[in-house]
Amino acid sequence: MIVFLIIFLFFQSIIPSYGINEFTTNQEITYQFDSQGNAQVEHKISIINNFSQFYPTEYNLSLSGSQAADIQAFDSNGNIPLDIIENNGETKLSLKLTNSKTGKNQITQLTLRYSSDSLAKKRGKTWEISLPQFQDSLNSVTNINL
Repeated sequence: MIVFLIIFLFFQSIIPSYGINEFTTNQEITYQFDSQGNAQVEHKISIINNFSQFYPTEYNLSLSGSQAADIQAFDSNGNIPLDIIENNGETKLSLKLTNSKTGKNQITQLTLRYSSDSLAKKRGKTWEISLPQFQDSLNSVTNINL
């Protein structure tokens, strides 16, 4: 019986385990262009907790191919502290979440708004619109001991 238990524990330790991410994120992005080609961009972001022990404390987003100006971030309580780093045509945003929801399947919602004059270019009578690529991540989570 002991040999079987040892063999079972050995094989149990080498079988890879596949985890689920702590959070699931959804984004709804809206672009509104004026007649001069200037864009108002709005990201509605939902962060869903997949576990009860974690909650998001920071949300990071990189904007490539877009020159963002007048950047604002807020949630239902008001403005969210925001760090902005621009480097080599990329804008990195770090939002410090102060109103995170705790508990499994709870949703933390936030909104990010900015303007950009680099998304649309007029070529004759035609407007060419280049939408940027986004990379988002939840770098920081805090463990809750319940």
